[in-house]
Amino acid sequence: MKRLIIRVLAIVLVAELAFAVFLAVDHFGGEPNDAASAPGPVLTEADRIEATVDAGAADQTLGLAADEPDPAPETMVRLINDLRVETGLLPVYVEPVLSTAASEYCGEIAPLQWRDHVGPDGRDWTQRALDAGYTGADLVENLAWGYATAERAFAAWIDKRPDRANILNTRITGIGVAHCAVDSGDYRDWWVYIAGVGTDE
Repeated sequence: MKRLIIRVLAIVLVAELAFAVFLAVDHFGGEPNDAASAPGPVLTEADRIEATVDAGAADQTLGLAADEPDPAPETMVRLINDLRVETGLLPVYVEPVLSTAASEYCGEIAPLQWRDHVGPDGRDWTQRALDAGYTGADLVENLAWGYATAERAFAAWIDKRPDRANILNTRITGIGVAHCAVDSGDYRDWWVYIAGVGTDE
C-alpha cells in the first residue's frame, strides 16, 4: 500500500512538472531557458542614461542620441532669467555667436579636464568670443564641472559671489551657455556661461 501511494505521488509530481514546462514554453514562445525569449532586465533611469551616452558619445551630450539637441543649456538660460526677474532685472537673450564660443570651449576643455578660463592654447574668453565673430561689449565667463544637471551647476554659480555677479549683472546684453559630457576623466559634466556686458556710456 505504501509503495502504491509513493507511485501515485510520483506520477502526480511528474505531471505537475510537465504542465509547468508547458506553461513556460507557451508564455515565452520558446524553450523555458531560451535567453533570447526571456524578458530582459529592468533598467533604471541611470542605466538608460549611461547606455545612451555610450551610444551618442561622439556628440558629447549627456543622455542624448547624436542627432538630438541638448536641452540642458535651455534649462540653464531659463534658470538665469527666472532669477534675474525675481531680483528685478530684465531677462537676457541668447546670443548665437556667444553660444558658439561657449560650445567650442566646452568641447575643448571637457575631454582634457581643463579647469581654467585661459584655454590650453592661451586664449581667454574675450579672444575666443572675438574669434567666433563677436563684436559687442565686454565679456564675462563662468565655468563649472562635475554637475550633472543645469540646476546643480546653476546653484554652484549662485553660491559663488563672482559667478553670481556675472549672472546678475545689470548691463548684460546677451549670453551663451553650453553643456558637455564625456565618458572618461574625473569630471563628466562641464558647463560654460559667457555674457556680453555693455558699458555705462
